[in-house]
Amino acid sequence: MLAKELSIENHIEWCIDAPYELMLDKLSSANIGLSTMIDEHFGISVVEYMAAGLLTLSHASAGPLMDIAVPVNGSETGFHAHTLDEYVDTAYRLIMMPTQSTLRIRQMARERAVSYTHLRAHETKAKLLWRGRRGKKKRGGGGG
Repeated sequence: MLAKELSIENHIEWCIDAPYELMLDKLSSANIGLSTMIDEHFGISVVEYMAAGLLTLSHASAGPLMDIAVPVNGSETGFHAHTLDEYVDTAYRLIMMPTQSTLRIRQMARERAVSYTHLRAHETKAKLLWRGRRGKKKRGGGGG
């Protein structure tokens, strides 16, 4: 397995076919939502990350770049990368970002996600995820 070859297996948790409640729990306790799919048309996972208040890092193409994680009133709602180096640099920047900065981005991303007309059905889910996020205390984007 690649995780073992890279010696990161102790830093990864696989949740395959996770029940809905476990998925909500993981989304409400995560810091960064990562999507590497190239030319993803709609990007529902990116929208779910945003609705959960995660700092979203997605591939700089298609829906996530053009329609989903776009600035709103000059405020970032998500971040994009093309290359591995860009992903690493951006993830590091997000992890090191001050809490006040991440909170503003998280709030704007959540508002952007629930404002999608065709995603009104996800508003309840977003509220549940956000409720879980508000109860968590974290430093910056990813510090414990």
